[in-house]
Amino acid sequence: MIIHSPKKRGIVLLELILALTIFSLVIVALAHSLQSSVEAATIQQQEQLIQEQMRSLLEWVRIDPKDPERIKSLDLENKVKLTPLLLPLEFKNKKGIDIKNLYTLKIEALIPTPTTNLLRSIQITVYVP
Repeated sequence: MIIHSPKKRGIVLLELILALTIFSLVIVALAHSLQSSVEAATIQQQEQLIQEQMRSLLEWVRIDPKDPERIKSLDLENKVKLTPLLLPLEFKNKKGIDIKNLYTLKIEALIPTPTTNLLRSIQITVYVP
């Protein structure tokens, strides 16, 4: 039979407490990392959805950009505001003649976040005969 001194038992208890502390710190770090990954994936998924909605609105407005009913802001269910803008372009050809009926169609998305508002945009050039 092995007899352990009280001093040896105290060291074993201290080692056990230290090991549990290190283990709990590793678990907390892993949980934080997992939470950050889930938040990043959620934000990425939301931005992908917003990009799809922006492209859809862009095509919808591109069909008839001069129709004032089509060019209006949309508020989405996730508090994102899509704003289409039809901006005239001024170009001249090599002879110095103005090229008319060219516009930049730009869709801006204002995305509210807890810390700030993000602004995303896409644009194309359209010719309106």
